[in-house]
Amino acid sequence: MGKLASNGCTTCEVIWRIYRRNLEKWFHEEDEDMECFEIAIAAKPLKGDPVSRIRDLKIQIVESGHETRKASSDFVVWAGPDIGGEKNPARQYLMPGMNPEVASAESFATALSWIRQCTQDHSCCPKPQSAVLPTRVIDVDIESTGPEMVRLHQTEGAHGTYTALSYCWGMPRQPVETTTTTLYTHMRESISMSTLPHTIRDAVEVTRRLGVRYLWVDSLCIVQDDREDKTREISQMRQIYSNAYCTISAASVSKVTESFLRMRSSHRDHVFSLPYVCPDGRYGTMMIGETMKLRDSVGWARMQFYDPYADPINQRAWTLEEKLLSPRILIYASGCLRWLCDSDECTDGGDPDARLDTQAERLPFRMQASGTGSPMTVGEEQLPALYERWRYILQDYTNRYLTKSKDKLRAISGVADYFHRLTSDQYLAGIWKADLVNELVWVRAKELRPRTPHKAPSWSWASVSNPVYFLGLHERREFYQCKILRCEVTPLSSIAPFGEAQSGILRLTGLLKHVPWDAETEVLLDSDGKSIGSAIIDAEDDRSLSASSRCLAVSALRRDDEESFYGPCGLILSPVSGGQNCFSRIGAFVTSDRLLFEGTQPEPLVIV
Repeated sequence: MGKLASNGCTTCEVIWRIYRRNLEKWFHEEDEDMECFEIAIAAKPLKGDPVSRIRDLKIQIVESGHETRKASSDFVVWAGPDIGGEKNPARQYLMPGMNPEVASAESFATALSWIRQCTQDHSCCPKPQSAVLPTRVIDVDIESTGPEMVRLHQTEGAHGTYTALSYCWGMPRQPVETTTTTLYTHMRESISMSTLPHTIRDAVEVTRRLGVRYLWVDSLCIVQDDREDKTREISQMRQIYSNAYCTISAASVSKVTESFLRMRSSHRDHVFSLPYVCPDGRYGTMMIGETMKLRDSVGWARMQFYDPYADPINQRAWTLEEKLLSPRILIYASGCLRWLCDSDECTDGGDPDARLDTQAERLPFRMQASGTGSPMTVGEEQLPALYERWRYILQDYTNRYLTKSKDKLRAISGVADYFHRLTSDQYLAGIWKADLVNELVWVRAKELRPRTPHKAPSWSWASVSNPVYFLGLHERREFYQCKILRCEVTPLSSIAPFGEAQSGILRLTGLLKHVPWDAETEVLLDSDGKSIGSAIIDAEDDRSLSASSRCLAVSALRRDDEESFYGPCGLILSPVSGGQNCFSRIGAFVTSDRLLFEGTQPEPLVIV
C-alpha cells in the first residue's frame, strides 16, 4: 500500500495516511506486517438537499481477525473543479466546491445573478434607485476616460447610481490620495489606473463589470488634508453606504496595496483529488479533505466553510458601519465570493448549510430608515429591542481595531445617524437619552489600558480604549432610585452631531455610598474585607482612586427564577473639581449584596 501511495495512487495515499497515523504502532511492537484489512466507507448527504448530494465521508480501516485494531477518519467532500471548460459531472451529486477564481467570468455572472435576484425579488430589501450622488465619485466609464484612466467627478447634487468600496487602508497614507494639492488634477486630468493601489484598481474593475459608472472610495472622494471637508463627508456615511447600488467589500486583504481579485488558495496539503463515478455512469472528480486536519489549518477557514474572523476587514472598526449600512454587499472573502443582503446570504460554492457569518446581522427597519427625507420613527413597543440591538453593535464595534482613538465616535456615526432616524432620540456621545440608564452600565473587557486622550464624557464608553460589554443585555431590570435630571453633550462640530464630542455633563439623583475595593484583584469588599462582588475599573489611570471613590447604584438584574433580583450594579465614581458632588466615572460594579444600599437616601450629583 505504501509503495502504491508513493507511486501516485491518491486513493492509496489517503488510506496509507490513516494507517500510518493510527495502526502502524501495533505492527512495530509485534514486528509483523499487516497482510489483510477491510475498508468501510460511509457517506453523509447535505442536510435537506433535494438530490442528496454528498458532503461528508467516513473511512474506516479494520485488520482482518483483529476487530480492536481499527482506525477511522472523517472527510469533507466536494466536487472537483471544471477542467478545460467542461463541467465536472460530479457537481450534480456532490457539494459544490468554492470557486477560487473570483475574477472569472463565471464569478461575475454569479454576482450579477445575486444582484438581479435581490433587486427584483426581495420584498424586504430596498430597491436601488437613482439617488443623490455623494459630493465626489470616481468616473470609471471607459468611453469617457479610456480603460487605463479614471476621473474624479464633482457631482453638484446630481442623481445617479454608484458602488462603494469597503476596505482596510493598512497604512497611515495611501499611494494615491485626493488632497487640496491634487484635487483639481484628479478632476481635470484624470488618474492613471497604473498609479492606483491594487485594492482600488480591483474595485474599478468590479464596478465596470457590474455595469455601473461611478465608484465611491474614501481616499479619493474625500479631501484628506481638509479637516472641514473630512468632517462633512464622514457625517454623510449613512447616506453614502445606504444609497449605494452595491458595496464592494475587499474583505480578504489587510492593506490597500493587495489585490482582492487574486486566485484563492486551494490548500493542497490536506486535500486530495479522486475519481468519482456518478450514479448516471459518467466519470467526474471529487475533492476530499480530512476534517480534523482542515480544522487545524488556515485551510478550514478559507475552503468550504466561511469563517468571518479569517477576513481582515472584520477586525477593523471603520468597516463595521460600512457593512451594516449597505443594503447589498459583494464580499470578496478569503475563500471565495460571498453575497449579503437583508434577505439572503450566499456563497459561490461550498456548503450551503455552513452560514457561519456571525457578523452578518443586518440593521433593523431598513425600509423605514432608507431615503433622505424626514425620519420615520418606529413604534414605542419596538424601541426596547432597537436599543438592545444598538448595545450589541457596540460590543462588536469596540472589539475592533481603531488606529486613531479620536475616531471612536466618528467611525460609528453613520449607524448612530441611522438609529436617530428610527427613534428621533437625542444622541449623547454614544448613548441614547431614552435608554440612558441601561447604557450607562457598560463594563470594560480585556486587560486594563490607558484612558483615551480625546474628549469624551467619562460616563460614555467612548472614553476608554478597551472593548466594552453591557451588563444584563436583555434581562429585565429593577432600578435603584436612579433618576436622570439632565444630560447635555456639545459636539465638536455642528455639522457632525454624531461625531466627536467636545464636552458632556450628566445630572441625576441616586444612591451614593463609599464601598472599598481592591485595585489589583478588582474585587468589591465589605467592611470586614470579604468579597461581595466585582469592581471593574475603566482604565489603568484609575487604579489609585479607591480610597476616595463612591458607588452609585443604578439597577439590578432579574434572577433566573423570575421572582427576585440579584444585588445592585452601577458606577464607581471619583470626586473631581467642579462643585459639590461632582464626579467622573472610573469603573462599574456588581454585587451579590442586595442590602448594600439599605438606608441610603438619594442625593443629587453631577458626572462629567
